[in-house]
Amino acid sequence: NPDYTREDFQQLGDYVINLKLTQPIFTVLTPLPGTDLYEQTKDKITTDNYELFDFIHSVLPTRLPKKEFYQCLADLYKKTYSAAWADKQAASEQGTAAASQQRSFDTKVIDQLSTLLSHAHEV
Repeated sequence: NPDYTREDFQQLGDYVINLKLTQPIFTVLTPLPGTDLYEQTKDKITTDNYELFDFIHSVLPTRLPKKEFYQCLADLYKKTYSAAWADKQAASEQGTAAASQQRSFDTKVIDQLSTLLSHAHEV
């Protein structure tokens, strides 16, 4: 939600961790043309570049500065996926090769997503 504060991101992360979700997906509220939300918010939309209507970029004003908003979103992914991996590792056989490879792959994906999000404010 573009209206999120740091505390909102923190609370969402805690909620996801408490539910023990292993693969949460977070998107940015995006008012798509033709929807009621678009009609309600069209005067607030900050771009007419429809390539940015991708559920990663905020096309509405954010409460936080955009750079901070995207950093909080990246941190949310890191926090929740790190917690999910800690739970998985505790519940499974410690140190199996397949688990180690999967964790390495997931870590790379989250790092790439974090890099993407850290630059999203530049668009």
